[in-house]
Amino acid sequence: MGKNIKLSGQPIVSQLFSFIPDHLIQQAVAVYKSDHYYKTMTTRK
Repeated sequence: MGKNIKLSGQPIVSQLFSFIPDHLIQQAVAVYKSDHYYKTMTTRK
């Protein structure tokens, strides 16, 4: 992991998502429509 990420103070799920590439998360959101009804609390947040 070449990223220099400050992980303290972040929720565990957020820390795990920081290691997953954005395109994979966006692809899963599109397939499962997890952000369909949510305006402020998206999958990435």
